[in-house]
Amino acid sequence: MTTQVYKKINLKLEIKLQEIFEILKKNNDSNNLGILTGLSGTALFFFHYSKFKNHDDAAEFGIDLIKRCFEKINQGYSHSTYCSGITGFGWLLEHLLEEDFIDFDNDELLIDLDDYLLGKMQNDFKNSYYDFLHGGIGYGFYFFKRYKNTKSETLKEKYLNNLLAIIEYLDTNSEKEGSKIKWASEKSTENEPFEYNLSLSHGITSITNFLSRLSSENIFKPYVQDMIERSSNFILSCKNQNEDCYSLFPNTEITKNSDYLENQNSQNSRLAWCYGDLGIGITLLHAAKALDNDKLYKKAIQILTHSSLRTLPEKTLVSDAGICHGAFGNALIFNRAFKITNNPIFYEASIFWCNEGLKMAFHEDGNAGYKKWFPEKKEWETEISLLEGISGIGLTIINLLHESDSNWDECLMLS
Repeated sequence: MTTQVYKKINLKLEIKLQEIFEILKKNNDSNNLGILTGLSGTALFFFHYSKFKNHDDAAEFGIDLIKRCFEKINQGYSHSTYCSGITGFGWLLEHLLEEDFIDFDNDELLIDLDDYLLGKMQNDFKNSYYDFLHGGIGYGFYFFKRYKNTKSETLKEKYLNNLLAIIEYLDTNSEKEGSKIKWASEKSTENEPFEYNLSLSHGITSITNFLSRLSSENIFKPYVQDMIERSSNFILSCKNQNEDCYSLFPNTEITKNSDYLENQNSQNSRLAWCYGDLGIGITLLHAAKALDNDKLYKKAIQILTHSSLRTLPEKTLVSDAGICHGAFGNALIFNRAFKITNNPIFYEASIFWCNEGLKMAFHEDGNAGYKKWFPEKKEWETEISLLEGISGIGLTIINLLHESDSNWDECLMLS
C-alpha cells in the first residue's frame, strides 16, 4: 500500500474522530458507570483525545464524567460489574493515574468500595460465574490493577491475598485431563449439558489471559504457569476439525450426551473481539510470552494470520463498526498484534478493517454515521459506549493514528 493511500486513510480517520468528539461533547450520558458500557468508557475517550490533540477542554469533559460517577455512587448506585458498574470505574481511575491524567489518591478513594466488590467477586466464583465482563474475572482484573498500583503496603497485602484466593479457586474448581485444563460455564437448567465457553469476553480464553497477566509478577508466576499452559492446550484442542469451516475455533465446546450431535465443536464463529479466533489468537500471544514458549507463539501467529485472510462478509459475519464484534474492533486487535510482533501482515489487516469501519458510517440518523446492529430486535440502534459505540470507535482511531503506543486497550485484555 502506497504512502499516498495511507495519508488518505489517515485524513478520513482524523475527520471521523473530530465528528465523534463533537457528538460526545453533547451526548455523553449513561445510566451505567462501567468502563465498557458506561460513563467511564466515554471519559476514557475524552482523556485520550485530549492527549492526542493537546485539547485541554476535552480533559475537562472527562473530569466532569468522573464527578458524575462519584455522584451516582454517593446517591446509592450499587451495580458492581467490570463491564457496566463500579469495578470498571475503579479500573478507569487506576489507568488515568498511570497515564498521569489525574493525581487522585486512589487508595483513599477506592478503599471503601473494596470489601463490597470483594464480596461480589467471591459470590461469583462460588457460583462458577467466571465471566470477564460481568463476573469473577472482571473483579480479579481490577484487583490486580490495584495490587500493582497501590502505595499502601497494607492494601498490597490485601490485594495479594484476594488474587491468591482467585488462583486457588480456579485451580481447585478446574477440570484437569492430562495436559489440559478447563472450566465449565453456568448451566441455565439442570438438564443442559455442561458448556465450555471459549470466548475472551465471557469464557476460558479470558481466564487464560488473566492468568498470563498475573504471571508478569514473580510472586504469582509459580502458581499460574501450569494453568496457563494447560488451558492453552485445551483451547487449541477445540480447533475445528471440519475443513469446510472458515473459522478455526467455535464459540463453545459442549459436553456431549445423547441429545447432542457428536460434532458440536465443528461450527463457525464470527471474526470479532468477543468470540472466536481473534480473541483466542491475541490471548495465546500473551500466554506464549508468559510461558516463554516459542511453539505456542507460532500457533498464535498462525491463528491471527488465518484471521487476517478472512475478508469476505460471508466469512467474517461483521455487520457493524463497534469494538465488540465490529470492524474497528478487528482493526484494534490487528493493530495490537502488529505492535507485539512487528508482522506487516497484521498492519495491512488493521488498515483493511479501518476502511471497512469507515464505510459503515452510512446511517444518516446515526452518531457520526454509526449505529450498532441489534440482532435480537433485528434493528439498528445508536450507541455511545466503548464496547459497541462511538467512544470505542474514537479510541480505536486514536490508537491507529497516535505515534506513541497508548495502552488503554488493556481494558479489553489486548495490551
